Amino acid sequence: MVLKDSPIRTAADLKGHSIAVNRGSIGHALVLAVAAAQGWASSDYKIANLLPAEAKSALTAGAVDAWCSWGVYVAEGQLVDGLRVVVDGGHGLLTGLSYLVAADDAIANRRGPLLDFCRRLAVGRRWAQTHPDDYARVLAAEIGVTQAVARRVFDTETPVPIPIDDRVVADEQLTADLYFHARIIPARLDAGSLFDRSFNGALSG
Repeated sequence: MVLKDSPIRTAADLKGHSIAVNRGSIGHALVLAVAAAQGWASSDYKIANLLPAEAKSALTAGAVDAWCSWGVYVAEGQLVDGLRVVVDGGHGLLTGLSYLVAADDAIANRRGPLLDFCRRLAVGRRWAQTHPDDYARVLAAEIGVTQAVARRVFDTETPVPIPIDDRVVADEQLTADLYFHARIIPARLDAGSLFDRSFNGALSG
């Protein structure tokens, strides 16, 4: 995102500019994906490691040229602060997948409650698809934003439960490799070893 009167109009225009991100976040992954798609070297742009509130203030003050974030921060930036989206994760840059994460000992010793949680979450996510305004009203109250912002979050994220399959693993491998090549993580991760497919059955509700 950029200020509404910024001369930056396309992803290519970001070259040579400073971009605020929260290190290791999905926003950071998007910047790395854009850089890879544009064929940039790390010296072709500048990263400012800032938390979302700090990043927004820095952008507003002109201390950075752009801010890359996610979810409610993007929705609020557009609808409340008048920021303009230059590039998003669409068109093959990112899939936008997110994951439920649990420690190995929790999976081993609290499997029943975790399965129950996954079932309940899947039911709730499917309900939201046919009740977007109701979902947005509840989300707005939970996170302290307007319903319009919450509805924008829903419309852009489309929270649908999907099973972990080879495509999901491959997508996470691409993200892990982006982080490794950018030296965000110290060693290359094997994404396949990080997933537990045995919870897929819980998605049926």
